[in-house]
Amino acid sequence: MKISADTQSVIDFLQMVSDNGIRKPIDLAAILEVGATYSQDELVQSIIFTGKSIWNLSKILTRSPDSVAIDKINREFRDNIDEMQNQLRKITDFVEMADVQRFNIVYLQKDLGSMRNIIDLAHDLSILKDAQKKNM
Repeated sequence: MKISADTQSVIDFLQMVSDNGIRKPIDLAAILEVGATYSQDELVQSIIFTGKSIWNLSKILTRSPDSVAIDKINREFRDNIDEMQNQLRKITDFVEMADVQRFNIVYLQKDLGSMRNIIDLAHDLSILKDAQKKNM
C-alpha cells in the first residue's frame, strides 16, 4: 500500500515521541492510510481503542500475581485479541494483496506468535492514543 506523506509524518512523529520507537510502523501506517483513504475513521478509532486496551491489559497481566481477578483480566485480554483480529480482517478489505498476506500471517492466526505481534501493534496504538489525548 502506498503511504501518503501525511501518514508517514504521523509515523515519524510517533517514532520520535516513543521512548523505544514503535514496533510495527509499516502495519500501523497501513491501518492509518486505510482510515484516511477509504473514510474508515470509525474502524481506525476502534482499532486504536482496542489496541490501547490490549496494551494496558498486557501490562497488568505481566505485573500481577495469580488471583481470581487475573482470570477475569485474562478473559478480557483474550476477548480484546479476538476483537483486534476481527478489526484487522476488516482492514484487509482495503489493502493490497501483499498486505493482506502479511496481516494474515502476522496477526490473524490463532497462535502465540500472532498474539505477540498484536501486542506489539497494541504498543504502537497505545502511543498513538496517548498522542491523541495530549493534542486534544
